[in-house]
Amino acid sequence: MGDLIKVSANERVPADLILLYTTDKTGSVFIRTDQLDGETDWKLRQPVNLVQGGVQNLQEIVNFREATVYCEKPTANIYDFTGLFKLDGKREALTLENTMWADTVLAS
Repeated sequence: MGDLIKVSANERVPADLILLYTTDKTGSVFIRTDQLDGETDWKLRQPVNLVQGGVQNLQEIVNFREATVYCEKPTANIYDFTGLFKLDGKREALTLENTMWADTVLAS
């Protein structure tokens, strides 16, 4: 917990993650979940807006002084997630769309 992990396209996601930032110009990414649920379609994921809209590059995230993630306890339900991201006194609700699950593949 608390580590920043960089995942590139076509790499397997090593743990359950919150998507903080993407270098993709569209501001979103797709993950392949066929290893988890057998579905071959890609699932859209969105970064945390406070981070995506507030930094110019990945290095700025490393320099955050105080960022906190609050989330629910682990559950077997992979289709629901609630959490909260706090950065410099600002808050943003986290949903399933902000997550990337372990063993999925970052497709784009």
